[in-house]
Amino acid sequence: MSWQTLPMPNLKYGITVRLKAEEADFMLPPKKVDTTPFTVSQELPTSTLPKTTPQDRLEAAHQEFLGKTLTITVPENFTNEKPIIITNHANGASFDHIHIVAQPHSKTVFVEESGANPRFTKVTIEVKENADITFGSKHQGGVLWAKREATVHKGGNMRWCDVIKDTELAYSRTKTILQGDHSQTSYAGVFVGEHGQYDIDAVNEHVGKNTKSDLVSKGVLEGTAKAINQGTITIQENASGSDGYQKEDILLLSEGAEADAIPKLFIRNHDVKCSHGASVAPVNPQHLYYLQSRGVGERKAKDLIIQGFLNTALQTMPKELQ
Repeated sequence: MSWQTLPMPNLKYGITVRLKAEEADFMLPPKKVDTTPFTVSQELPTSTLPKTTPQDRLEAAHQEFLGKTLTITVPENFTNEKPIIITNHANGASFDHIHIVAQPHSKTVFVEESGANPRFTKVTIEVKENADITFGSKHQGGVLWAKREATVHKGGNMRWCDVIKDTELAYSRTKTILQGDHSQTSYAGVFVGEHGQYDIDAVNEHVGKNTKSDLVSKGVLEGTAKAINQGTITIQENASGSDGYQKEDILLLSEGAEADAIPKLFIRNHDVKCSHGASVAPVNPQHLYYLQSRGVGERKAKDLIIQGFLNTALQTMPKELQ
């Protein structure tokens, strides 16, 4: 059995909803673990890879098969004029870990590029005082397991940009811990597919005072594609003055497509602002009729609607991801 012929899991409903996926749905012992080094468009100092404890069996398998790592330190007060491109030249299943430490008052944009090979990736980022980091990634095709986490210190800013397209199976987890006062984060995610299944989850945890988070996720599904799109904002007891917002929207283009958008709030301090919204809906027939009545063909009309729908997330991303 190959990666391409793995049976795909189904959505499972109960108290909550999730992908009914077993380990074999994501991986078999790979015939070849890729060890081709990453290339980076601009050389920066290295850092030290942190020791982590696996939280589940899939993460333990990632650690067992880990084939390559990349560590980067962004120097204090460093600013780059254009994005730093991290390229994954994978030749086989890629089990990799990228670790970035952003020193105080630095500002950098990273864009990660990878092919359609099976990808099992972990990204850990430490954003120190008043540093500003953007990390964007794009994956198309195949199987994706991605776990990304950032800790943001006083006055720091962490931006995540995530694009996933036409995968057979995608499992993406992004978590940001706003540890320091006046720290902030934003997440912009887009997933698009005609088949396969997508399990997308983003978490923002407010620990410091006067912290701010923004989470926007957009999905477009057609054919038999299925998706679960979850977002979580947690505001801890001492995080007074915090402001959290999240929005998950999914557009369905066929009767066979299926999706759930699940926003969650856990608020342990009353001196905060927090809001959320979610929608799962087909194309508005009135919007389609309006465009067609002005001479736009049905396919072109749908494309324009999709473009406008995704634009609120895409316009915040580096152009390399749009």
